Amino acid sequence: MPHFYFDTRSGDDVLLDDSGHEFASLEDARQTAVIALLDMAREKAVNPDRLDLAIDVRGDADVLLRTRISLEVSETGSTDA
Repeated sequence: MPHFYFDTRSGDDVLLDDSGHEFASLEDARQTAVIALLDMAREKAVNPDRLDLAIDVRGDADVLLRTRISLEVSETGSTDA
């Protein structure tokens, strides 16, 4: 089975995956990366002004796909609800 590594990024913080995971296909790894990224966003989105998260899925050497979520919250100046 192919081995895939999930490197995560939160802002400027990068965590390289040294152990990786086996999946039957890149599509299976892709689905896992998307779900993991959504989970990361949910955990970190507790009142953020800005959120920039990513997971890069790589094989033994090359990045095979990138997932990214970016969120920015800003007030418009109006206090009317």
